[in-house]
Parts: sequence; C-alpha cells; structure tokens
Amino acid sequence: MGEDSQYIIKQLGLEDSLQVEWIHRTSNTKTSDIASTYFSQLTANQVDQLYQKYRLDFELFGYDYEDYRKMAAE
Repeated sequence: MGEDSQYIIKQLGLEDSLQVEWIHRTSNTKTSDIASTYFSQLTANQVDQLYQKYRLDFELFGYDYEDYRKMAAE
C-alpha cells in the first residue's frame, strides 16, 4: 500500500505538496521518530559508512542521505 501511494503521488507530481507520514504498524510511533531514535545513537562517520554500504537502497527507495546524517550524534 505504501509503495502504491508513493507511486501515485509521484505520478501526479505532488511530492512537494503532499507528504504521507507512515505509522509503524505495531505502535502509534511515526517511522521518522523511530529512525531518529536509532540514528541519533550513531556518529556521523558511522552514518557515512552505512550509507556507503546501503547507497543503492537509499537511491532505490528515495531516502535522503543528508536527513539521516543530520540525525547522527555530534
């Protein structure tokens, strides 16, 4: 369902005006909050290393590397 919604939003050219925030299926916590919790425990260097390993996934799924790097502990 999520992939279908993203595809439709992209096809309609609504990426800039419509953003869907996905909720984790087992709780009421937003996916972005969960990501922030985990990535805030990593250093920027560790996030860089993860990005190098999973770069193709970031590109395939349209994840913004900079958003995740900003979550890293300073």
